[in-house]
Amino acid sequence: MSDVRKKLALRDRLLDHFVELAKERGKRQEVVATGSAEPELSWVLYERHGMLAEVNRIREELGYVRTTLGPLWAAERLCVGHVDYAEKWALYCAEIAMEEYP
Repeated sequence: MSDVRKKLALRDRLLDHFVELAKERGKRQEVVATGSAEPELSWVLYERHGMLAEVNRIREELGYVRTTLGPLWAAERLCVGHVDYAEKWALYCAEIAMEEYP
């Protein structure tokens, strides 16, 4: 499989995973202190950590070491406000999994 096809397959896998995580939003509406200047909604943290777990599963499958939340958070910030937020973030997460994202 070419790298482009592999990346698109991983993007689809991560998008599916994100959609499943997002189904929990209604149950996770509380505001959580994060230690940063701004508190976060619980569902935001749940989705972010859920995507990190899936990215790290993929990285393990590919033979890479685990990553941290930092690169995912940076990628997510680039997607906020875009109509295709979920697709963009899933693609960036695929690139992180494949060690292509800076």
